[in-house]
Amino acid sequence: GRLNINYTQFLFNDALHSQDSTNAVWAKTNANVPANLAEAPDNTNTANAITNSNNASNAKDIKQLIAIDAGKTYSASVHLKKGAFNFARLIASDGTNTYSADFNLTTGAVGTSSGIISSSHFKVDSTLGGGGWIRCSITFQATAGHGEVTVQNDTDDPGSITFQALSADNNTTVSVAVGGTILMYTWGFQLETDIEATTYIPTTNSFNRVTTTLNDTSDVWDFDGADLTPEADPDDE
Repeated sequence: GRLNINYTQFLFNDALHSQDSTNAVWAKTNANVPANLAEAPDNTNTANAITNSNNASNAKDIKQLIAIDAGKTYSASVHLKKGAFNFARLIASDGTNTYSADFNLTTGAVGTSSGIISSSHFKVDSTLGGGGWIRCSITFQATAGHGEVTVQNDTDDPGSITFQALSADNNTTVSVAVGGTILMYTWGFQLETDIEATTYIPTTNSFNRVTTTLNDTSDVWDFDGADLTPEADPDDE
């Protein structure tokens, strides 16, 4: 009379230093990440500000090399909060192809996209992290890449994840009048082998795997009230 459902949930994050964009693992192009921290969606002072390093009209981004395997489906995500810029692009690459989407950080709406299976956004509770945070994610199937991941962030890794600050949808070459301007805030990068972004798990200098056993020991599963027990002496019907 009891149906027990026991299964294991595996959560992954292959992005290193997911809450520390100041780390050298994140390469900066026309952008800086100051050492001072901001309030994050978990109400800790662990979020980073992204500032412009020059006033030229060019792309301003941070990027991490990462191992991506051909044929697998991935979801990349990051929590963002607008500063002087209101749009951002999240990009993943398998070394040959790129997959991306632009996000409006006020509405969460997705604009220009390329190569992805899907994209999504989640507005974080306004009482957390000072409000205004949005978790943006893209899902894609890698068509290139290499074998099983053994060493993360190796220079031989063909893949990468990149965040770009935009002033408008599909506008990557933008200028800022004042140097050091906070373009936006970032926190909680994640790359996982999954069809959607799952619960965020932090990382430092190694990728993270979290295993959770999920149990359901409901005594009765009765969906419509019908008695399906065979009769000892059933009628002709």
